[in-house]
Amino acid sequence: MPLQQGKQWKYLVRQAGQVMTVTVGEPVRVGDLQGRLLTGEGGPSRMAWSGGKLRVSQLSAMRFDPPITLLVPGGDAEWAYAGECTSRAVSENVHAKVAQEKTSLDVGGTKRDTLKVTLTTNFHGRSIELVTWFERGVGIIQQEQRDDGRLVSSMTLLSDR
Repeated sequence: MPLQQGKQWKYLVRQAGQVMTVTVGEPVRVGDLQGRLLTGEGGPSRMAWSGGKLRVSQLSAMRFDPPITLLVPGGDAEWAYAGECTSRAVSENVHAKVAQEKTSLDVGGTKRDTLKVTLTTNFHGRSIELVTWFERGVGIIQQEQRDDGRLVSSMTLLSDR
């Protein structure tokens, strides 16, 4: 599933009570892959599809070297990651676990079939959990981040075009 330049999603960011737009931009390197830059108020992300897997070298303020696999379309799966993570000029070797499961999610009164992907790692003394719900043909429909168990950000899809 390619990321088409100009594609946009609008999300409600609950903590800020504002709408954030994410736009697919120009081609960029994602490790040794050709991917796309996604931009928005939450910061840039660098993503590429390779071998049917979504690989990410940057998620907002966090960079991963080598890129981390964030999604393997299909069913339930789990995998491990080991590499270097950099955020705000601090680098650290990290080990992460990514688990995905088929689920459904109620968004605005509509039940949607999704893959729920949970990325967990420790970085610079903090436990970080990023939970993302993907819908086939749409992309991210909801995402939450917790640091040390505390919800720090949450967004829900309002529209995609």
